[in-house]
Amino acid sequence: MMYESAASSKGLALALFAVVTLAMAHDNLKIVTKGNNDFTMKVFNEISKKHPGNLIYSPISVHTILSLLQQGAEGQTAKVMSDVLQIPELKTLSADGFQSLMSYLNGIQNVTLEIANKVYVKNDVTLKPSFSQIATNSFYSEAQALDFSQSEAAAKAINDWVSLKTHDKIKDLISPDSLNDLTRMVLVNAIYFKGDWANQFDKKFTTKDKFYTSKDNFVEVDMMHKTDNYKYGNNKQLDAKIIQLPYKNEDVNMVVILPNKIDGIDELQQKLTNYDLSKLTEGLYNTDVILSLPKFKIESTIDLNDPLKMVGLESLFLHPNLTGLLEGNENLKVSDVIQKAFIEVNEEGAEAAAATDVIFDRIVPKGIQINRPFLALLQRGKSHSTQILFIAKVTSP
Repeated sequence: MMYESAASSKGLALALFAVVTLAMAHDNLKIVTKGNNDFTMKVFNEISKKHPGNLIYSPISVHTILSLLQQGAEGQTAKVMSDVLQIPELKTLSADGFQSLMSYLNGIQNVTLEIANKVYVKNDVTLKPSFSQIATNSFYSEAQALDFSQSEAAAKAINDWVSLKTHDKIKDLISPDSLNDLTRMVLVNAIYFKGDWANQFDKKFTTKDKFYTSKDNFVEVDMMHKTDNYKYGNNKQLDAKIIQLPYKNEDVNMVVILPNKIDGIDELQQKLTNYDLSKLTEGLYNTDVILSLPKFKIESTIDLNDPLKMVGLESLFLHPNLTGLLEGNENLKVSDVIQKAFIEVNEEGAEAAAATDVIFDRIVPKGIQINRPFLALLQRGKSHSTQILFIAKVTSP
């Protein structure tokens, strides 16, 4: 976000970040987690309106960086952000929740999962001590002074940090044209994931198969095949099949949601908008599955300004009260919120970034072919405490 004055070579990899330029710990963690889950589909659906094809997005990255910004918001701006992000307006509670979240995510074993924040501030202004303390202690954020009027050098410093934190998967996040004499702060979040499947696909069984992009059209893709025991269910409310694929650390998994209709992806997204994602895998059961899953690789650059305005944060870009960020009396506003994201799924794994009404049909599937547009969620945690790290829409692998 910009503020101005008035994922080893094995498996699935994800690398994402959001940029802002001016560019009871367990209970608090639950509150932050629920806020992230509620925030996920609302923003994702707005993004999808401008990105109808393949898309990769990290809701936790955006939610974290906006929540850091909220620590410097006051008055009505703080209230609006609290309502939209679904986190406590009382800053000490949300700060405690994010401190637990950052520690929780960075402490995972047997996969690589790293999340980091950084605050860049203009070299002739000063962060307020209260904001600086929360940014450092609760959001594990470093701080660095930059001369934004030297836009080439400033952009390089920011992009180099992002590239380092995402293992060179995300480059050139910020353009020098985005920085100028009016830029006061740049807030950056970077998240990287890479993990191997608990049970990898055998490359010798990968074949060329049809993937239907619509009822009448298909493309040839590299389809992976495996017979194994997975958690599976057929969700009547969503009119979709759900299968959960664990990584070596089984607390991290990929949930694939496959609409029963070839052209059902848009309807599925709408149904998920007000769905409690923490309950998505409730009712799944272990069964032997003959699974066909396409390899895919997606890179996305997303301008989040309009999507965030549409979910209720328009005031951030107009005349917000962000007086808790910097010393002095300058009026600040958000100029840009940008995210770049990457994900690759292959045989080894991945590298990147109303529940009571749910009814599951209990059936023994003869086979599940992921051969039409689908959603994939990379998440950590068990039901009721899951963090959605990224969500991908795959319309044409």
